[in-house]
Amino acid sequence: MTVQPVSLNLLGPLLHVIGGRVAMVDGDGRGWPGSELADLLQSLCAGAEAAGLAPGHRVALILPDHPATAVAILGLSERLSALPLNNALTQAEQAE
Repeated sequence: MTVQPVSLNLLGPLLHVIGGRVAMVDGDGRGWPGSELADLLQSLCAGAEAAGLAPGHRVALILPDHPATAVAILGLSERLSALPLNNALTQAEQAE
């Protein structure tokens, strides 16, 4: 599957500048290079666009407690109104 580039104005270019250097270390001690995070972010935003989410749309995110979640929230926030929700919420609480 070919991912079409999505315009990212802030986080994407910053991660590309960092390139192969470590941009983030997760709780397991794994160093994430900026270029890998940029590619991940690009795929995430392209997937959101392919799903019909356009700039300005609102989306609630229930993601695991992980450093990459911060990258996802910040990256999607460039295009969408992203609201992170606690992944411990019950389905009834999520529906409120």
